Amino acid sequence: MKSRRYAVVVPADCSQPIKLVEMGSEAPLRLLYREIGCSRVDVVRLDGWEKVPDLDMWLDDDGRLVQDPVPNVRATGVALAVRGTELDDVYVGTCVFALSDQEGDTTGMTPSQATTVCKTADVMGARIDAYQGMRRLIEQEKRLWSEVGAVYNSDADRPAIEAAIAELEWLPVTGGHIVGPLSPISTLERAAREFDISRVTTYALGPGLPYPDGPETATYQLLGLEGAFLNPAGRVRIYVLDIGTALVPLAVDFRRPGGGQA
Repeated sequence: MKSRRYAVVVPADCSQPIKLVEMGSEAPLRLLYREIGCSRVDVVRLDGWEKVPDLDMWLDDDGRLVQDPVPNVRATGVALAVRGTELDDVYVGTCVFALSDQEGDTTGMTPSQATTVCKTADVMGARIDAYQGMRRLIEQEKRLWSEVGAVYNSDADRPAIEAAIAELEWLPVTGGHIVGPLSPISTLERAAREFDISRVTTYALGPGLPYPDGPETATYQLLGLEGAFLNPAGRVRIYVLDIGTALVPLAVDFRRPGGGQA
């Protein structure tokens, strides 16, 4: 009995679920036209991925010509995962993932392969969505206050945090490693991993900030990390609070080359 094979349909609207479409006797091109909703298709070759070899992404060839094209961050996330590099832009409109065989014909994926594509689209799509948000913040050059750290960066806390940020002394990363006192440095390295700050170039060990801790007052250290941001060109600085049991993101700055945070 021939095993079932599937195409993965990824809508541009993230509120719409990703779906699997069985590729049976229907002509692949007809399936692509119907699912994408177009009359001309283009293909992006994503071969070389260990998880799903010979992967193709199909999309509307005229997708960028329509009024207000909708970015597809989930499909773009899959492309980013396969290529392992930054992308200049996101793809738009509904995208369909399938395989190509040795003859160049379009075929479906196994259930396991299709599941891998779906999971990658969701995870990497969330990263791309955050990336696009960062781009908008760079263009505005505004400080972003973290909602995760709302308990520690309330309106009442922000003047003290901003004063501490202004006094930070930034130190260069040498030889690709953060060097200094063991405890805060290991915390900074963990922060770089947790908050996905790649190519860290400078860091800062800040002062302690006092916070109520029941009837007492606790003092938590402010830490800073800076890394490159590629598109548009700029730098990202993240400020975190080491509360001992966790790292709490307080705020993020985005800077253009030669510019300053507003």
